Amino acid sequence: MTKTYLITGKNCSNCGMLKKMLNLMKLSVDGEIDAYSDEGSSYIGQVGARSIPVLVKVDDNGNVLDSLVGISHGDIRFKEVCGD
Repeated sequence: MTKTYLITGKNCSNCGMLKKMLNLMKLSVDGEIDAYSDEGSSYIGQVGARSIPVLVKVDDNGNVLDSLVGISHGDIRFKEVCGD
């Protein structure tokens, strides 16, 4: 089973925009992770992201299977990362 997390920051305007976009596409995430937490920093390092928001799809062991950085992607990519 996979899970998708949104790595976000408190004052990140693009993070809020991404949440609205996902809602409009009727997509959801399994949780939000603070970018400045140990867990958030770990995922950001694994995908080589230099900014937030970051969507990560992980397996049961926490291995990153797919990721998206930012909000400039087509609907299909968001569906790939947020879907099962």
